[in-house]
Amino acid sequence: MVTTKRSGSATWPRNSCATESSVCVACGVAVLTSSTSALQEIAGGYAYLCDPMDVDAIARGVAELATDPARRAEFASLGLKRAGDFSWDHAAQQTLEVYASALARPER
Repeated sequence: MVTTKRSGSATWPRNSCATESSVCVACGVAVLTSSTSALQEIAGGYAYLCDPMDVDAIARGVAELATDPARRAEFASLGLKRAGDFSWDHAAQQTLEVYASALARPER
């Protein structure tokens, strides 16, 4: 992974865990990541996705994020919004909702 504070972007085309991408978007940087596995579900629409096996696609993504401040800012803003979905508060709220739903069901 390459994170550049100066350019405000991170490239991560071949990670196998979504945690790193989530951390990067929470830091307010645009992220370039793989369009495969769970990363597409986690980062889709919130990060620049590319085929990790396509060197040209990765290069285009890096170039676009490095040279287009508006696009980089767009992904950074979207990423910050998405990062809220992975906060401990959000996870706790979802857990409480599951418990409440389970308790509300009649016994079998």
